[in-house]
Amino acid sequence: MAHGKDPHQQRLFPRSFLSWVIITIIINQSLPTSKILSCSCSGSSSSWCQHHHMHQHTNQKFEQKTTIFWEYEDESKTWVQVKLPYDLVTCVNNNCTKVGVIEPVNDDQTRIKSSGQEPDSNKIEGQTKKKVKTDERKILGLGSRNRISVTKMSDDSIWVTGVSGSVYERFWNGIQWVIAPHELPLQAGYAVCVFLIKHTVLALSEAGILYQMQLSENSQPVWVEFSPTLDSSIEIQITSGVISHNKEKIYFCTRNGMLLELSEINTPRWMNHGKPPGADVAAIVDAAEVRPQVIFTISSTGDLYEFDPSSKPSWKKHIWSQELTHDTALTPLTACTVHRTTGPHSDSLFLLTKGGNLVERRLHQRKWKWVVHGSPKDQQFTSMTLVPIDETYTSSFSLFLVTASGSVVEYNISKQEGKKHG
Repeated sequence: MAHGKDPHQQRLFPRSFLSWVIITIIINQSLPTSKILSCSCSGSSSSWCQHHHMHQHTNQKFEQKTTIFWEYEDESKTWVQVKLPYDLVTCVNNNCTKVGVIEPVNDDQTRIKSSGQEPDSNKIEGQTKKKVKTDERKILGLGSRNRISVTKMSDDSIWVTGVSGSVYERFWNGIQWVIAPHELPLQAGYAVCVFLIKHTVLALSEAGILYQMQLSENSQPVWVEFSPTLDSSIEIQITSGVISHNKEKIYFCTRNGMLLELSEINTPRWMNHGKPPGADVAAIVDAAEVRPQVIFTISSTGDLYEFDPSSKPSWKKHIWSQELTHDTALTPLTACTVHRTTGPHSDSLFLLTKGGNLVERRLHQRKWKWVVHGSPKDQQFTSMTLVPIDETYTSSFSLFLVTASGSVVEYNISKQEGKKHG
């Protein structure tokens, strides 16, 4: 969004807010377009379906790395590939202004010829070297995206943190989707994610400090530090958090590998559940969704643990079977949980290994089992998300996974196939 303009007066996008969030993060957070653009994707009936998308850049200048863009056409309700060069416009009260242009890339000779200038060999050589470095970066994989988060507060309110570390809300004011900034205090630094629990908004900074949104005396929202009330002699820094399945609690990981629980807000109630024996808590993969009160975590060495306060001992390690010894270290990421994969009393945790493969920890009739799903040839997965399904009527579900090179792959799993594997 352009600086200096009232975000409530500017019409940026139609109501398909998710597409807006994706393109704003991927292209340029400050680019005030009134079009939705996406990159090419393909569909297939096979289990693995690859979807392409463009690379993300954190600098303020628009940096183009692809020539394939798609525009959502309201009349036909379909995505249509645009022709380059393509004008980017912003519209305020039906007054549209050109703010930029997407031009064909890797066409330096054509531009030089059209301008009548002689080619600069040193400049062209430098561009070639730059292109080689860019290709090398693609091979090594995409950079960290730790500051990006999208949190649905309600049907008409979406909260976003971006690469810039800013917090802003995308909400429906009854007429159109508008934007409201909710920046953390300057001393807080960058924001990495936002939580909603019991009608309270919390934000986590990159420095590991929690903030609570409150209303000031003049009814203006302000951020107030919300530190864990445990041992006052120890400074606790939080790295990540997950809201419980019943939306009543938040579980946090700390930088020293502890598992914290926050169950009350008005009168904060914190509990320190410690860490597994000889290990730490690097990520929370499931917060009481598979079983009530049971938290599944991953250590920094890639082992899966479960914490059950009602059992003795409280911490249990999930051991791999003897025949599965290759690429068993798990990536510290939130798991995708699926119920009834092999019957009415079965649950599955889908996880990623550090080698980039998809694996499943399946519970069926009180017995645990590891299932290896692997990955497409020459691809390594770095993150994933689950498409919400109606478990009563749906016999299959899809996982969307991102590879190290930036491609998106759809993995469709039939529950009947899962039963066959079980």
